[in-house]
Amino acid sequence: MATTSLPDQRRAKKLLQTEARWIQRVLFGLGKAQEAREKYAEIQGEDPGPIEVNAKKGLVTLEDLRAGLEKRAGVLVENMAEEQRRTMGNQRASAAKTRKGTG
Repeated sequence: MATTSLPDQRRAKKLLQTEARWIQRVLFGLGKAQEAREKYAEIQGEDPGPIEVNAKKGLVTLEDLRAGLEKRAGVLVENMAEEQRRTMGNQRASAAKTRKGTG
């Protein structure tokens, strides 16, 4: 298994955090769009129905998109935890080498 330098590990962690933060912003925005759509439909006396987006593979509902983004956010959280464990393990190994060298 290849080891990455501490600066690269920090950068990787920061990139994971950035992606997760943007996904959370998108989810927040989708919720606000849904609220506005429901309020508009209420004023018009209509059923808002699902929001659908035409994608290459057909129609995608807002709920499907939200579920996919939430799943990705969960994966990012797991990856950040793994990156944190890896960083901590490397720091412990480095500290142990330092102690052996000075002892």
